Formats: sequence, C-alpha cells, structure tokens
Amino acid sequence: MCSNRKKIILASKSPRRIDLLSGLGFKIISIPSDIDESKIENEAPMDYAKRLSFAKAEVAKESIKNNCDLNKLIIIGADTIVVFDGTVLGKPKDKNSARSMIS
Repeated sequence: MCSNRKKIILASKSPRRIDLLSGLGFKIISIPSDIDESKIENEAPMDYAKRLSFAKAEVAKESIKNNCDLNKLIIIGADTIVVFDGTVLGKPKDKNSARSMIS
C-alpha cells in the first residue's frame, strides 16, 4: 500500500469525499474506521464534529503505522453533522427518516 510517493489516506468510506478528492487529482486510499459516534452530553456541535474527525484519522493511522512511513502520508479524517436549532441530528436510518428530519 505504501511507496515513496506521498499518499492521501481518507479515514472514510464516503463516496462523495472519495470522488471530491479524486476529482482534484489526488490518489486516495480509503480506510474507513468503525468508531463510536455517540455524542457526549453538552458537547458543542463543532467540538463533536472535530472529535469524530480526529478519532477516525487516529484509527486509520493506527491501522497502517506498522506498514508505512507516516511522514509520507497525509491522513484526512472528516465528519458531517447536521445541526438544527442548536441540536445535532443523528444519521437517518433510512430515506423515510431522512425525509422526516428535513421536514
């Protein structure tokens, strides 16, 4: 997986993020992370998104650190949250849940 060229590791399986970065000409290696995405009580939305992004990047780093020179990698952790009236809306279970949230 690793070589002498700098690579971008995306700590996500998001097709949109992969397409976006690939469309900009980057060689992307996707390493999804299975982390607990539970919100901490009274956690500010921005802090929540930052914490999840960092945790995903850390999991990706840990999964490759024994096989790669980390100095030759850029690891991107990202998370999208939706906030309405100061409340973080969780991920919808299905399309009907998503429609309900939006309305």
